[in-house]
Amino acid sequence: TVVSNGVLALTGSATLTSPQIGLTNNATFDVSQLSSPFTLGSLQTLGGVGVVTGNVATVNQSFINAGLYGGHTLSFSNNVTLAYGETNGFVLSTTTSGINSLMLVAGTLDTTAGSGSGGVVVFVTYSTLQNGRYKLIAYNNWNGSIADLSLGGYIPGGRQTAALDSSIPGEIDLVVSGSPGNLTWFGDGVNNNWDINTTADWSNNVTHASDVYFDGDLVTFNDIGSQNPAVNLTG
Repeated sequence: TVVSNGVLALTGSATLTSPQIGLTNNATFDVSQLSSPFTLGSLQTLGGVGVVTGNVATVNQSFINAGLYGGHTLSFSNNVTLAYGETNGFVLSTTTSGINSLMLVAGTLDTTAGSGSGGVVVFVTYSTLQNGRYKLIAYNNWNGSIADLSLGGYIPGGRQTAALDSSIPGEIDLVVSGSPGNLTWFGDGVNNNWDINTTADWSNNVTHASDVYFDGDLVTFNDIGSQNPAVNLTG
């Protein structure tokens, strides 16, 4: 089901069981007149760019996808309950100030429903990430904590790391940190292995301590480093 422009409204005890409910062009999905919260089913997706009015709940394997059509804002005018095992999708650009997905909850965000391992999944899709803070979810009130959430989709690259953060009131963010190392080849004169995060055959030009290599690091070869045997590229 695609809601493009205008309003799709459910009333009474109506249901909508389409596998995917997509909002485009800032359309409205109005579930405020239902007799109980609209509950997204297992393997059912709600996403896109637009506004959902009325209370929304999820179950295990539901999917709320603010990034369904790229980096847009999916707004909820009332309360949203995210169950353990439910996933929330976000598309992030190469900069924190770029076109990034945002989930906006004007009411109460509840992340305590259900139980089990993995919690509520926050899944990010990206090419590269800038160091800094990506706002993923904005809320008015929150019943829950950062411990309810788990990060999915992020693959650590080099020395860069990312973690979910709730230190700013009213926000759940992805905080990215880390920068490339600045290394000079030293070697060991025996194996001279150049590998990834394994052999400390490098000197860190900042700390002056032995270090390992990560992809993305800046490297220098000069007359100080071991030249025999030849550098052995592994991995």
